[in-house]
Amino acid sequence: MSPSGYASLGDANYLPLEYLDNTFQYNGSVTYTIGSHAIKAGAALIRRQLTAFQSTSPAGFFSFTANPTGTRSRPSC
Repeated sequence: MSPSGYASLGDANYLPLEYLDNTFQYNGSVTYTIGSHAIKAGAALIRRQLTAFQSTSPAGFFSFTANPTGTRSRPSC
């Protein structure tokens, strides 16, 4: 909110920030034995995910016009 002639109110634009930080790990191994011989194989995969979300209207959006919202009548004496 920035009233004319005054300092702005509220936080800076585009706050709050939301971070999504994940690490996924996958492992697998196989052992095959025949008599006194063994064959071993394995694999590992590490997947990292980092995403930052930023809302363009974090606290809503306000709009003001010069038109009055209603009229008041004064009580008669």
